[in-house]
Amino acid sequence: MSPDTSYSVVIAEGSPTSSGLPVENCDDEEGSLAGGWRLTFQNTVVFQETPTPEE
Repeated sequence: MSPDTSYSVVIAEGSPTSSGLPVENCDDEEGSLAGGWRLTFQNTVVFQETPTPEE
């Protein structure tokens, strides 16, 4: 990954694109390194079947 590039992520075909993701430099004692991401996705649409009452 390059610090001078903006990235986009698509989870599955047809899903919305998360774009404009930059790479930040992480400072550490040995020099400056390109950082990474931790992306967490949550399904906000939940389909649950309605339980059928037992007779």
